[in-house]
Amino acid sequence: MVLGKQLPQHNMALITKYKKISTNLEVKNSYMKVITVTQNLLGENKHIIINVGFYVNEESRNNNLDLFDTECFTVGGEEYDKYFSEDVLKSDKNSLLTQCYKYIKEKKYGKSTDK
Repeated sequence: MVLGKQLPQHNMALITKYKKISTNLEVKNSYMKVITVTQNLLGENKHIIINVGFYVNEESRNNNLDLFDTECFTVGGEEYDKYFSEDVLKSDKNSLLTQCYKYIKEKKYGKSTDK
């Protein structure tokens, strides 16, 4: 079973330096926001797909202006177990959304800051 989940409106974001080598586009303080999460719970191939969108700045994020880019992360195997297993998500301090941001910050955009 694949579960695609449109996330409720939320105020979480990461402030990060965005750089796309193929276009030489660089935004020093872009706002990255999780926009969708899809989770496959079948068998040994459990994984989660996190789609994020990038805003140019805080104002564009706060006003829900257009994203200037999106990126997708697929998390499986041991990393899935570490961040998204049922036991991890049952913890009082963890939710699917907070774990998505934690994974992105720790594994993909380590120099980002929470907003």
